[in-house]
Amino acid sequence: MRLKVWASFLAISCLVLLLPRSSQSQEYLGALSWSVSLPQSDMTDFIDQTSYRGIALEFRKFNSSNYSVGLSFGWNVFHKRTGETLHFAGDSLVGDVTGVQDRYINTFPIMLAFHGYAGEEGGFRPYIGLLGGGLIYAQRFELGIAALSDTKWLWSVAPEIGLVIPTSPDVNILVSAKYFYAFPTTSLVRGDVSQSYVALNIGFAWNQ
Repeated sequence: MRLKVWASFLAISCLVLLLPRSSQSQEYLGALSWSVSLPQSDMTDFIDQTSYRGIALEFRKFNSSNYSVGLSFGWNVFHKRTGETLHFAGDSLVGDVTGVQDRYINTFPIMLAFHGYAGEEGGFRPYIGLLGGGLIYAQRFELGIAALSDTKWLWSVAPEIGLVIPTSPDVNILVSAKYFYAFPTTSLVRGDVSQSYVALNIGFAWNQ
């Protein structure tokens, strides 16, 4: 599953990089960031610990000096080892499970992005954005030699706030916060749940 996801991810990334560019009016920005994520809402019923394993990749095309459209990708890994009792009320299992468990969630956001910027080009630029699309949501539960897993596509939106900090004419530091909200669905634990988390990102952005 991971190999297929990353193959698609790299193919789309290469396609964006090869898009034709105009030296007169078009400007592109590419960003690579480290992502720290905090589970929210129903997601905390399964994993309630902060994830420090995440990466975000973005490509933006400026239609004017104050607006851009683009693509946003990511990968966040959540994990919790616990001995807490977990109550299952889903389609595959109903009942209480106790013992040392490993719980995993992998999310792979794939979204269109729209951003609006304040400030002048070449200076500090706060911005707001709205991302829409979906994420591949892979959930896994392990207890001894037994394991349950579920992978699905979830339609999602993600509002964002951020700041572009220039360090040179072509390189910037990018700081942002995104709130990923996936529309309600079923999970391993129970049905009618909304998976959401906050991603705090810091990285580098390159002007093209």
